[in-house]
Amino acid sequence: MEEKNKLVKDDLFELIQSLTKSEKRYFKIYASRHIIGEEKKSILLFDYLDKQATYNHQKTIDYCKSFIKMKQFSISKNRLYTFILSALDLYYATATIEAQIYKLLHAFEILFRKSLYAQCAKTIQKAEKLAEKHGLIQLFPEIQKQQKRLFETKNHTVLSLKMIDAIQAKDAEIAHENNLYTQLWTLKSKLFYQIATKGNARTTEEIASYHALLQQLPALSEIKGSENTYLFHHIKSACAFALSDFLASFSHVKILIELLEAPIKMDEKNTNRYIALLSNAIHLAEKLGEQNLASNYLQRLNNLRNNELVVHAEDLQLKLVATTISIKLNLYIQRGEIDRAERMITSIKEELERFKDKMALPKKAYILFKIAVIHLVKGNYSLALKEINTLLSLPGIEHVETLFSHAQLLAILVHLELKHNDLLAYSLKNTQRYLKTRQRLFAFETVFLKNITSILKAPNSIDAEERWDQLFQDLSKIEYTSDELELFDFLKWAEAKKGNLTAISVFQTN
Repeated sequence: MEEKNKLVKDDLFELIQSLTKSEKRYFKIYASRHIIGEEKKSILLFDYLDKQATYNHQKTIDYCKSFIKMKQFSISKNRLYTFILSALDLYYATATIEAQIYKLLHAFEILFRKSLYAQCAKTIQKAEKLAEKHGLIQLFPEIQKQQKRLFETKNHTVLSLKMIDAIQAKDAEIAHENNLYTQLWTLKSKLFYQIATKGNARTTEEIASYHALLQQLPALSEIKGSENTYLFHHIKSACAFALSDFLASFSHVKILIELLEAPIKMDEKNTNRYIALLSNAIHLAEKLGEQNLASNYLQRLNNLRNNELVVHAEDLQLKLVATTISIKLNLYIQRGEIDRAERMITSIKEELERFKDKMALPKKAYILFKIAVIHLVKGNYSLALKEINTLLSLPGIEHVETLFSHAQLLAILVHLELKHNDLLAYSLKNTQRYLKTRQRLFAFETVFLKNITSILKAPNSIDAEERWDQLFQDLSKIEYTSDELELFDFLKWAEAKKGNLTAISVFQTN
C-alpha cells in the first residue's frame, strides 16, 4: 500500500513542483494579499508539497489533519490549485503577445460594462494594432466581434452604408486568412507526423506522399500575415528536408530566421520557434559543408541561455537544453570529435534528470541514442547497451520508427562485441520482424541483417574480418537517404572491423 501511495499522480503536486523560485515568491506575495481567513491554511499545504520529492497521498492527508477537516481536504486542494493558477495568470499577463491582447480584450469588457465607450474604442484599437503587427490572425475574429458591439452602441443613423460594407469586407478578409491558417496548420501537422514516425522519404510511395502534401500548399502570393507566412516557409523547409533537398530546406530556414530576427518583440512563442530554427540551421549548414556558418548559428543558440524569457520560462529552458544537447552531440560526432562529445555526458545526465518526463519522446530518445553511439565508438560496450536498453524501454518509442529500428540495429552490434551469442539470434529475429511489420526492411537493413548473420557464424577471426569486408562492400553500394548513416555511420563501423582497427581511430578521421 505504501508503494502504491507513492505512485499516485496529483495535479496540485505536479503544479507546485513545476514552479520556479520567482513564481513561488510571486505566489506567496499574491497569497498574502488575496487569501484570507481559513483559506490561509492552504499555504501550509503548499509549503508541505513544495518540500516533497514525490507525492504520497496518505502522508499528505496525515499532515493536513491538524488544520484541514478531512471532508474539506479535496476542496482545499482545489482552491489552492485555483489560487496558484490565478497568481500565475497575473505573473504571465504580458509574457506573450497573445496574453497582452487577451488582457486588452478583458479590459474592453470591463469598460464596456461601465459604458465608457470612448475608452473601449482606444482599447480595442490597441488590441487590433498589436494583433496586426504580429500576424495573430486567430485573434482577429474576437477583436472584430468587440468592435461590432461598439458600433451597435451608436445610433444606426450615425453609421453609413459605407462603414457597414467596410465591416463586411473586413470580416471576409479575416475569414479568408483564418481559413488559410487552418489549411496551413493542418498540412504542417500531417507533415510533421509523417516525419516523426517515418523519417526522410525512402520509398517512391513516401516521396509521392511528401509531394502530395506540397501540392496542397497555397501559392506564396496568396499568403498574408506573418503567421501564415511563417507556416508556409516552415512547411516548405520541412518537406524539402524530408525529400533530402537540403539546399532548398536551408533557404527557407534562413527566411524564417530573418522573419523572427526582424525588429519586433520576441515573445515566448517566437523564442521557442527561434530555438528550433537555429537548430535546423546548424544541422543544414553542417550538411552543406558550411562549418563556419554552422558555428555562427551555434553561437546564437548558446547566447539564448542568458535570454530573459528563457531564464524565466521552464518550457523554453527545456527546449533550449534539449536542442543544444542534441545539436552539439550530432555536430561533434559528425566532425569526429568523439572525446569532446563524451565529456558532455555527465552534464547531459544531470539535465535529463532535471527535466525527467517533461522532455519530448523523440528528443530524449535521440539524445540517448547518441550517448550510446559515443560509448560504442569508445569501446564502452556495456555502457552503450545500458543506454540502448533505456531508449528501447521508453513508452511509445516503437512509434518513432527510424530511431527505434536503428537502436535495435545498434544493440545487435553491441551484443556482437560483448559475445552475447545467446541473445543475438533473438535480437536479429526480433529486429527483422519489427522492420518487416512496419515495412521498413529496405536495402540498408536487408544488407546489414544478412551480413551480420553471416559474421555471427564465422568460424574464426580471419574469416570474420573477411565477412566484415563483405558487409563494407555491400553497404558501400547502397544509395542512402540522410537517416541511415546520420544516426550512426554503420559504414565506418564496418570499415574499422574489416581492417581490425579501433572504431575511434576511424570515426575520428572525418
